[in-house]
Amino acid sequence: MLLFTESVHKNHEAAGASIIKLANHLKKLGTVEERIRRSLYGVTSTIRSTAVIFAPLLPENYPCLF
Repeated sequence: MLLFTESVHKNHEAAGASIIKLANHLKKLGTVEERIRRSLYGVTSTIRSTAVIFAPLLPENYPCLF
């Protein structure tokens, strides 16, 4: 952010263009992140369901890895 504030003093148009490009890039990153979340939902849902079903079957003194 400091880079942008310093560039405003040098060239307003270039600083504005850079900020707009950064905003567009962040928007695209948000879209990609949302797609990844949707893609992984099936896997995480299956893991969650498996844990709910099988966790009660494990004995209390079963060694935990974490």
